[in-house]
Amino acid sequence: MVDINKEQLRGARVQLANELSAMEEQDRTLMKKITEHRKKLDAIDCLLEPYGSENGRERTATRPIDAQTKGSNIFTPVHVYWPAILASLFELGGSASADDVVEQVGRRLNSVLTDADKEILPSGAEVRWRNRVQWQRFNMTKRGLLRRDSPRGRWEITEEGRRWLEKLKTKSQINNNQHNE
Repeated sequence: MVDINKEQLRGARVQLANELSAMEEQDRTLMKKITEHRKKLDAIDCLLEPYGSENGRERTATRPIDAQTKGSNIFTPVHVYWPAILASLFELGGSASADDVVEQVGRRLNSVLTDADKEILPSGAEVRWRNRVQWQRFNMTKRGLLRRDSPRGRWEITEEGRRWLEKLKTKSQINNNQHNE
């Protein structure tokens, strides 16, 4: 009969648990760095090629989020909000209250938003995705896609914004036709 030394087993268990904990922490740190790098790449891609991808290669935002990372702190890339904001404004007649636009964007992106997007910000003031929509409105006004001089609380698409959206739709249709052939 094998004599089991319970004290040695407890020691081995503690050691394994500590090693596992350290590896999990390394994994969290690495995933955070990966996420930060993806966000930076997506932002750069958006600035370099706002209408789509170069060389026919799709940007990272169009990749599906795999099930393993869906629940972690991975956020929907900010440039995914732009087409949703412009399309929402277009559907709302080109001009609408900020609240109406944000609600419409939320409906459009509901299947894309991650669990992390739906969390309350550390300030406790707002849900993250809503805050990101507001920030993207600011960035879009700097690019001339939305009017800077709209009355407070009102968002309006510009002609440049309409052209941007139309070019995006045309590119999407071309890509869909190529995939269906």
